[in-house]
Amino acid sequence: MTCFLRNRYDAAAGGIISEIVANAGLEVAESDAAYDLDRLERAVGTLIESTERLRHENRVLREQLAAKLQRIQALEGDLRHANQRRQDVAKRIDELIGQIDHLEGELGNEGDE
Repeated sequence: MTCFLRNRYDAAAGGIISEIVANAGLEVAESDAAYDLDRLERAVGTLIESTERLRHENRVLREQLAAKLQRIQALEGDLRHANQRRQDVAKRIDELIGQIDHLEGELGNEGDE
């Protein structure tokens, strides 16, 4: 049976784990197998926690986005209303200026007589 000794750094354990890999299969001591299962459990637990945290964050961000979109729609409505009022005021001012010009013209004609 051909075996290779290979060292792998394990960040969770903070050390080196020796693995014996054979052509016919993996030969691992019971303590190593239990350790690998513990590591796998920790990794899966960490992934589950990260997934739950990210889902919560995603939900919060979606709620914030919906609130911002509502605020944008409300502000766009306010802007349309303000623009309409501005146009109405500009039209009214133009009418008043026209009336003033007309009155000045009439007063100027009366002064010439």
